[in-house]
Amino acid sequence: MIGSTLQYFTIYDVAIGLSLPNDLGFWVVNKFGKLTIPQTLKAWTVGGFLAGLTALGMVYVLSLFFGVLPGI
Repeated sequence: MIGSTLQYFTIYDVAIGLSLPNDLGFWVVNKFGKLTIPQTLKAWTVGGFLAGLTALGMVYVLSLFFGVLPGI
């Protein structure tokens, strides 16, 4: 059984990893970074993947403390 807090974190982490290029952040990186759309897409894809993977790793580490830490 997993705690509801970890479920919320997991949903949020997957949303970070699956962020679409129509997000405002994509265009901010594109315009202020003076990148082409293919360059921005590569950076956005790699950055989103790493952010999502790191966040899911943190959820895994927190899940190891399930039952020990209150609220998880």
